[in-house]
Amino acid sequence: EISRVHAEIEVIRLANGRIKAVLRDIRDANKAKLKPMYYEDMQLYLEDKIDLENGDAFKIGDTSIKYIQK
Repeated sequence: EISRVHAEIEVIRLANGRIKAVLRDIRDANKAKLKPMYYEDMQLYLEDKIDLENGDAFKIGDTSIKYIQK
């Protein structure tokens, strides 16, 4: 029950070789009926960005997603 264009995770390789992952809410502002997205019980809004750490979890509608970096 979530849109495939609800959020994105941008993965960036830093100069020191480490990986940085950024979760971003990309819901269309005109589609207010889309399910909200939450990170640690905090609702995210259009264009909000969160730096993800290994093991972080977020929720879109009834779907829980856990970010695992290998």
